[in-house]
Amino acid sequence: DRQVKIRGFRVELDEIEAVLSQNAGVSQSAVMLGDDQSGSRVLAAYIAKRTGSAPTVKGLRGYLRKKLPEYMIPDVFILVDKLPLTENGKLDRKSLPPPVARGRVVPQERFAAPNDLVESQLAQMWESLLGVGPIGIRDNFFDLGGHSLLAARLIHEIEEKFGKKMSLSSLFETPTIEQLASALCEPTSSYRLSRVVPIQPVGSKAPFFCIGAGPLFRPLAVKLGRDQPFLGLGLQESDKDSLCSPYTLCDIAGYLVKSMRATQPEGPYYLGGWCGDGLIAYEVARQLRAQGQKVELLALFEVSSPTRFENMSHAARIELLVRRLGFHFTNLRRLGLTRSRSYLRRCFRELMRDIERLKWRTVYDLRKRLRHGRLADLEQILYVAASAYQPQPYEGRITLFFCTERAPETGCDGQFGWGKLAAGGLEVYEIPGNHKTIFLEPNVDILAAALSTCLPKT
Repeated sequence: DRQVKIRGFRVELDEIEAVLSQNAGVSQSAVMLGDDQSGSRVLAAYIAKRTGSAPTVKGLRGYLRKKLPEYMIPDVFILVDKLPLTENGKLDRKSLPPPVARGRVVPQERFAAPNDLVESQLAQMWESLLGVGPIGIRDNFFDLGGHSLLAARLIHEIEEKFGKKMSLSSLFETPTIEQLASALCEPTSSYRLSRVVPIQPVGSKAPFFCIGAGPLFRPLAVKLGRDQPFLGLGLQESDKDSLCSPYTLCDIAGYLVKSMRATQPEGPYYLGGWCGDGLIAYEVARQLRAQGQKVELLALFEVSSPTRFENMSHAARIELLVRRLGFHFTNLRRLGLTRSRSYLRRCFRELMRDIERLKWRTVYDLRKRLRHGRLADLEQILYVAASAYQPQPYEGRITLFFCTERAPETGCDGQFGWGKLAAGGLEVYEIPGNHKTIFLEPNVDILAAALSTCLPKT
């Protein structure tokens, strides 16, 4: 079991290696978890090239982004002549050099050197944090392996060095040294702490707001085209101090409505959300309509209504359990003995995750009784609020996007529990893949084409 946890995500190293092995320029690959010179945990990919081929770091990173979510892209790419082997001819992982031993090399095709002191200082910060060098002023922080933890450290260093407040969203808006230095040098520049993250901020069309959108949505934003703005929307960690117990999804949605209207004061609005964030998107849409605003699109990606099991008989619940067991048995038989191990591990992790969330809810209920109901973790706050949410009818139309590889209980009523709530009608698109792979190649092409039909044409 070569599963690791990095930046809050559980990653199967074998899955990354399997994708790398399909690249025409890769002879062998090994992916390990290690520490870079900044002390951060990183995924390191060791690549042995095929004869006559010369893969580049930039090419490998772009190749993986088409097939894997952002959190599975290695931070470090180390190109070697060959990988070390044991006496038995197997890969000797213990003999692989640590990431700090070779470092990362930034492709130099379009290198642009710093022009002034501010750009030089920022370049030094980036090289120290990212462990790469040299870094040009037009290189993208996130393309160089920057992630949320490193971004937080960069923001802190900038505030210490330049005395300017900034947020993660502002780093998305100015992801190169050239752009960031220009903003910092403005006499009146003051970064607004925004809940809106500009995943793809340019374009002339009305923006699509996606609640909780992160790296997983980047391929979808790209597929929608450069003229379609795609904005992530979610609470910041600092917002948890402003939320009062008992935590409700209505209060959380109210915060996000204010952020949406600060970015786009008037409708029509286009918004959506995935999984648990889809419930927040639903409530945001309800509140926008209550304020007299037009919501042109409410897109729910893999979101089932909490009401889907209402009025279900005991016999129907037993039947649903039998169908669920049959679903997993069929998958195990199709995968075979070798591949079924990974499937069983994923099922076990999901079960443990459910148990962990049940613990959150139990602890929260106990604290409320003792009149100490506040929670310190934003993820836990969002979960307990969502678990208690009872959606009220929505006067508009709901558009659902669901995967084809789903367990039977997801769509137990054929409408995923939304039929009776959608007064304006319900439209369902089935996208090939599972809960996450609908956002990855090649399924994301189908998802983007379907979503495009619901978004503004001009």
